[in-house]
Amino acid sequence: MGECISLVFKTAQILSKNGLANITRIQEENVEREGRKEINPKITVKLTKGKDFDRLTEGLTLKEQQ
Repeated sequence: MGECISLVFKTAQILSKNGLANITRIQEENVEREGRKEINPKITVKLTKGKDFDRLTEGLTLKEQQ
């Protein structure tokens, strides 16, 4: 679980640093399972499009639907 949280934050930071997204909110909470609290954090990072967001998909071509 810790590695996933780290990847979420790293991805958000990279997108933000490169002007592709803006971090607007970070929310964390513990997930309760079967009536007991465990150390299972849930992380939500809300992003909005940055000024250079469209650069993210510049080199992609969409696959034609059949």
